[in-house]
Order: sequence, then structure tokens, then C-alpha cells
Amino acid sequence: MARALLLLLLLIAPIAPSAGQDTERRQNEFSKFFPSLASLFSNWQLAPVVPTGQSHSASEYKPLLPVDVWRRVADATSSAWGAPAIGPTPEGVCIWRRKVVGSIWDEVRGTGVLDVRPQAVVRLFETSDVELIRSFNPLYDTGHDIEWYSRSAKAAYARVRSALPGFWPRDTVTVVEQHNLPPNLGGGTVFLLEAIDHPQAPPEPRYARAKI
Repeated sequence: MARALLLLLLLIAPIAPSAGQDTERRQNEFSKFFPSLASLFSNWQLAPVVPTGQSHSASEYKPLLPVDVWRRVADATSSAWGAPAIGPTPEGVCIWRRKVVGSIWDEVRGTGVLDVRPQAVVRLFETSDVELIRSFNPLYDTGHDIEWYSRSAKAAYARVRSALPGFWPRDTVTVVEQHNLPPNLGGGTVFLLEAIDHPQAPPEPRYARAKI
């Protein structure tokens, strides 16, 4: 059976404490609920709120050209990341982290191998079926597609429930692009996500707007 290689690339910033929350107590809560993740991030310190930058607006967004897609994939899979900060684990997971020049953000790259047909993974990423999404992401609340920019690019809205006591539920407005890669980049399918501001999904006071 063919296996699916999963590559995850994120931009992250220091975690910001909620107003009135005690940092040490929240770290202990995190450790209680997610002991394996707590040990993974034990050296990452909580920090004050910092600016997150500006998202593209819906009117400004242009779908990526093939050369831009290939350039992003080539960078994400480059050996220039150096040795992984974590892994490989017995399950085959590796995690890298690097600084972004001139930015408050760090980049994190993760890879893993799933013992499943690649087509099945692609279908999961493509789905808008709420119940199916909840089957592998139990915190998922609801979501829907907002607008299609091309056959391979859309804006989507999603909400997730609070992961821990004292944390706000989150929502996202994200452009999702799906592209097939040429053989010289290994073939396969890539999904690229980027935060966007969209007039049909303005921020809501009951949710913290998360940006990917």
C-alpha cells in the first residue's frame, strides 16, 4: 500500500496569556491536558501579546502562480532547514524550527508518514463535511466555504471550541489552495493555507481570530 507523506509548515509566535490569567497556572493546565505536547514545548516561554501583522484582504488576493507554489514547496522541503529539533521519533515524526529574518514569527516544519493511501488524505483535506472533520478534529465546531477565487483556491471560515479552560474559542478565515506538484518536486498534492480578511466573515467578539 502506498503511504502518504504529511508535511506541516506553520508560522508561530510566542503564546500570549489571556488578560488576568496566571501564566504558571495556564502552563500547568496545559501539562495536565496535553502531557506529551507540554514536554515538547517545555522550552518555549509564554510572552506578552505582540502584533500579528496584516492579512490580505479578499479584494487583494490573487491565486498563486505555479512557480510560486513550487518555490514554496522547494523551500519547505529544503535541506537548508538543517537537523530537526525533535525526532525522528519511533513513529517517524520530525520537527524543525527556524527564525524568520525581520519578523517576530518563527517557522515550524513537521513531517510524518501515515499508513494510508495518499488519496484518502487528500479527500480529508478537501472535505467540508462537519461530522467527518470532527472525527479527526474533535474541537472543530463548524465552518463553510465563503468564496472561490479559482478552481484551486477558496476562502473558508471555521470555528473551533476552546482547547483549555481560560482560553477563548477560536475562528479562522483562510485561503486554501490545492495544487498538484510536478515530478521534479516529488509529485503529489500540496495544500497551502494563508490568513485573509473577508467582509463576509468579520471578527466576532465571542471568538479570538486565529491566523495561519
